[in-house]
Amino acid sequence: MTASSLWKPLRILFVYRLLLATLYVTLFFSEWGPKHFGEFDRTLFAYTSVGYLLLIILSGMALFYRYPRFVLQTNSLTLIDITTIILLMHANGGIKSGFGILLVITVASVGLIAGRRMALFHPAVATLGLFFQAFYTNLMTQESPEYTSVGILGFTLFVTGLLTQALSQRAKSSEALAAKRGVDLASMEQVNEYIIQHMRSGVFVLDGKGNIVLLNDSARVLLKSQGTPLGKPLRSISPELSECVAAWQKNPNTPQQAQLELHGTLLQLQISKINDSASNQIAVLIEDNAEIAQRLQHMKLASLGRLTASIAHEIRNPLSAISHANQLMQESVHLDKADQRMVEIIQKNTARVNTIIENVLQISRRCKTNLQCIHLQTWLTEFIEEYTQSNQIDATQMCFTLTPEDLQVHFDASQLHQVLTILANNALSYGRDEHNQVQIMMTAVGTQDRPYLLLQDAGQGVDQAHVHQLFEPFFTTENAGTGLGLYLARELSECNYAKLEYMPTPEAGACFRITFTQHEGWAA
Repeated sequence: MTASSLWKPLRILFVYRLLLATLYVTLFFSEWGPKHFGEFDRTLFAYTSVGYLLLIILSGMALFYRYPRFVLQTNSLTLIDITTIILLMHANGGIKSGFGILLVITVASVGLIAGRRMALFHPAVATLGLFFQAFYTNLMTQESPEYTSVGILGFTLFVTGLLTQALSQRAKSSEALAAKRGVDLASMEQVNEYIIQHMRSGVFVLDGKGNIVLLNDSARVLLKSQGTPLGKPLRSISPELSECVAAWQKNPNTPQQAQLELHGTLLQLQISKINDSASNQIAVLIEDNAEIAQRLQHMKLASLGRLTASIAHEIRNPLSAISHANQLMQESVHLDKADQRMVEIIQKNTARVNTIIENVLQISRRCKTNLQCIHLQTWLTEFIEEYTQSNQIDATQMCFTLTPEDLQVHFDASQLHQVLTILANNALSYGRDEHNQVQIMMTAVGTQDRPYLLLQDAGQGVDQAHVHQLFEPFFTTENAGTGLGLYLARELSECNYAKLEYMPTPEAGACFRITFTQHEGWAA
């Protein structure tokens, strides 16, 4: 309990005492007051009422400075109240005057703010005072004492004190429980707010009028929202998304999943009504398809890793035995030309099977990525120099252009090297022109949404019938190929939140596009 709430009941009682004391003095000294006030002893009534008013005024100063302490002020003022009421009751002729009922209010008030002992102590003092007043009146007037009425009033005071004290304890317990529940609810609200704001999925809530009442940080990034959109209509932030919500509202009883391309990013939406919401609030979950694909990719690669471990164990050992036996056969001097041809076929195909296993193992090892900020101009210059030297082609056969020249992308540098190597190898194998020359052109463009890199050769392009199979594993049009190159390149791209796709062009040649990410969280 705070200091302010502790002293508040005493301030309320001060106002009550001040009004009561002022009423005593005003009614007694005014002409229109009751004539029976002080009928037994007018002098005692006058001095008591005026003295009580002065004491209450002084208690107001003590209450303002909060000195002396709370318990001492409470008990002292209660004793003053009891003494004053008994004296006024005596000045008006005893218990029959009706002033005794004010003792019930005094005992009830102290029972609400004092402890159990004080709740019994003050009724006891008041009861003793009542009996003493009755006894003194009997001595002074020789009238029969009204001990029965005094006893009933005393019993009433004890019952009142105990009941109000019990009610006070119950109220304090309820207040403490409510305060604890309030702290728990505030803590839970902070936890929920933290979880919502740090979710990787975007979340926002709309009221019945389509205004935004909640928007987490991920949703701000995906919607590219600037400033504080809370309270604004969704249409002012994203008309496309508002149309999706409006379409769902035609059948709002079932959650709806939809896809929406926004700012160059394909978003996955889930729209549903919040249950037990009196304001018809709508919750919308937003996720970037690239991130979903990346998570699925990790799962696929993990499964593929377990599969390839079994493949390596089951195939490599017999393959090594076949290769070793084939080498021993090559050393034999008794082989004729037909047998030598068979040995060469065995050697070639065992090498091909071994290459397939290596490529599959390579995919399974690429489960983790280290996204880096790559300056394409420097990086592509070094890549082209290395690639042309390794493959013994002229440096003029590979070129690149950048828009803008300081373009940067986020990708794992070693994996980007591998992806471009696969694409360049395909161009080297299948992208030669009619003069059997190779020309590889790379074009990088930075847009407001997501930058991309084009790699195009000068060959005949990809047969339209084969386009939909390009990225399938083990698909190849050449007997010497493994069919895993483009599949591996696409998997590596998706691991880096990028997208690799084949782009049909009106000109000759095959063109592949890598669309990079600009998501701040992924680029970290």
